[in-house]
Amino acid sequence: MAAEHPEAEIVALCDEQPERMRDAASQFQIPEDRLYTNVDECIEKSRAEIVLLCPVTSEHPHIQKTKTTTKVFGNQVLVPV
Repeated sequence: MAAEHPEAEIVALCDEQPERMRDAASQFQIPEDRLYTNVDECIEKSRAEIVLLCPVTSEHPHIQKTKTTTKVFGNQVLVPV
């Protein structure tokens, strides 16, 4: 898990349904202002160096169109960087 890596820091969480990220936000001590329901806003505002995505299959086309210089890794998702 990324959170277990000694040089990793979880800086934000994103989910369309906020209630699904509440436990993780608490566990990783992510403040409310770093919780997002829009992936584009999350990537833009969090300014993360790496983004890990696990979107539902129906969201893959949207994620693939995301324009970012951030390295994005996901479940069968490729994003041009």
